[in-house]
Amino acid sequence: MIEHGARVVLIGSLTMTGVPGKSQYAATKAALLALARSWAAELIDRGITR
Repeated sequence: MIEHGARVVLIGSLTMTGVPGKSQYAATKAALLALARSWAAELIDRGITR
């Protein structure tokens, strides 16, 4: 379990802006950003930030 005051670190890139032939990569990076934002909203009460 994640401890109180922990941080979540996710690695991404700028490719989610769209590059021809890289749609799957861009989609997964955009999903990673959405996941980080969702976790931030869900875990803020426990002092866990992104």
